[in-house]
Amino acid sequence: MNATVLQRQNLNLQTSLDQKRRDLEELQQKLERTEKRLLTQENAISVLDRHWEQTEQQATALLARVQDDEVAAADGAPGGLLGQLSAPKPLTPGELDAQLYPQPPLQPRP
Repeated sequence: MNATVLQRQNLNLQTSLDQKRRDLEELQQKLERTEKRLLTQENAISVLDRHWEQTEQQATALLARVQDDEVAAADGAPGGLLGQLSAPKPLTPGELDAQLYPQPPLQPRP
């Protein structure tokens, strides 16, 4: 083999090695971006999971309160959550007028 053939082969190998190094760097960068994105998604899922658990706990507590109120209402006990959600007692015509047309306070004359 002569020197020019070896030099050409060496140059080709060097070029191939450089290309493989660039490819490796690109893959490493892509891997880092993917890992960051995965970490972000895992954090978001964790937050959603925590909020979902809180929502389930609140729904369970609310259901328990409503069921307790139904039992109390069956026993004739007033109030409770359902009592708060139900319509208020009707106003008498005088009370309705007082709320619709409030009278301004009388001011003493000087």
